[in-house]
Amino acid sequence: MSGVGGGGGGPRDGGQHGEATPDGAQRPQGEAKSGGAHRPQGAGASGDGAGHGLPQGPPQGGVNPGSAHRPHGGDPRGGGPQGDVNPGGLHRLQGGVQGNRNVTQRGWIHGLGDRGLRNLCILPVLTLLILFNIFPLLASLGVSFADFNPILDDAPRFTGFGNYTGLLNGPRQEVWQSFVRTGALVLATVGLETLVGFGVALLLRRRFQGRGLFTAILLIPMMLSPAVMGSFWRYLFNADYGVINWFLDVRWGWDGNQARAFLAVVIAEVWMWTPFMMLLSLAGLSSIPETLYEAAEVDRAGAWFRFRHITLPLAAPMVLLGVVFRAMDTFRLFDAAMVLNGNLEGQPTTFVSVLLHARGFGGSRSLGEPTALAYLLLIASLALTTLVLRYLDHVKGARL
Repeated sequence: MSGVGGGGGGPRDGGQHGEATPDGAQRPQGEAKSGGAHRPQGAGASGDGAGHGLPQGPPQGGVNPGSAHRPHGGDPRGGGPQGDVNPGGLHRLQGGVQGNRNVTQRGWIHGLGDRGLRNLCILPVLTLLILFNIFPLLASLGVSFADFNPILDDAPRFTGFGNYTGLLNGPRQEVWQSFVRTGALVLATVGLETLVGFGVALLLRRRFQGRGLFTAILLIPMMLSPAVMGSFWRYLFNADYGVINWFLDVRWGWDGNQARAFLAVVIAEVWMWTPFMMLLSLAGLSSIPETLYEAAEVDRAGAWFRFRHITLPLAAPMVLLGVVFRAMDTFRLFDAAMVLNGNLEGQPTTFVSVLLHARGFGGSRSLGEPTALAYLLLIASLALTTLVLRYLDHVKGARL
C-alpha cells in the first residue's frame, strides 16, 4: 500500500510512468493540476485503502474535465508539449484584450446605448424646430395681444383681446366679409377641382394609346409657381389684348372692383390644381380590385350601380384626403389673388390672406391687429380641417 506522498506506486493503467494528453504529449507522472495542487497517486480511486479522507478526483496524470490547465513553461495560447488544451478557451485572454481595445477605439458614442443615441440624433432636429417654428409662433402669439409697431421703435403695450375685438367689431365688417369671400372661394375652387379631377381620373383609368403622355401633359400646371401662373392668367384676362376677351368677342374687365375678378381667381386656381385632385383620384381608383367589377357584371349590375356602390365608396377616402389638402391651401390663398387683382381692401378678391397683407404692410400700422387676424385664420383652418377629417373617419367606418 502506498502512502499519501509516496512515489512507489504507478498509474492505474500500469506499465507506463505517464499519460498521454489530448495533444499527444506525454504527461509526466504526478504533474500538477490546475491551481498548483498536486494530487497523490491513486488518491481519487473509490474503494482504495489509502485515499480515505481526501476528496475524490481523477487519477494521477488524468485529464481534469472543465479545468483551465496552463502548461508549465508552455505557450499561453495553448501550444507547447506540456499541458492540456482547454476546449473553447483558446485565445480567450487575447480576445478579451483586443475587445477592450476596440471599445476604447470606438469612443464614447457606443457607450450611450440605444436610448442615448436616439436622443443624440433627435436633439439637433428638436433644437431647429424650436428656433424656427415654435419660438416664432409663441412670439407672434404675444404680439397679437399687444400694440407693437417696429417702425416707431416703441415698446410693446399689452392690450389683451383688444386686437381681436377690434377686428371682429370693425366699422365696415371687412374681416367678416373677407372670411365670407374666402369660404366662397374654397367651396367654388375645391368643388370644381374635385369634380373635374375625378372625371379625368375615370378617363385615365382606361387603357388607351398615349395614356402616359396625356397624363404628363395634364400635370404641367401643377408644377408651375403660383406667381408665374397668376402672371400668365393676368395676360389672358387683359381687357385690351387678352385671349379670353378675343375668344368671347367681348371687352370685359377681369380685375378691379368687379364680380368677374372673383371668377378669374377661381378659373386660375381650378386650372392649376385640378391635376392634383386627378392624381389622388386616380390613386384611389387604381386601388379598387377588378374582381368586384367582374362580380357585379356577373350579377348584371348596371354602370350607375357599379359607380355608386363600388367606385365611389372605395375611392372616397383618397378623394376626401385631397379635399382636405386643397381646402387648407385655398383658405390661405394669396399669390394668385395678389398678382391678378392687388391687395386693396373691399374688392371681390380681398380674401383673408390678402387683407392680412394689406394691413400688415400698409404703412405705420401696428402689427398686433394683423397678427391677431393671422391667428383667426389659423383657428378657422383648423376647424375646417377637423370637420373634414371627422367626416373622413365616418366614411372609413362605414366602409369597414
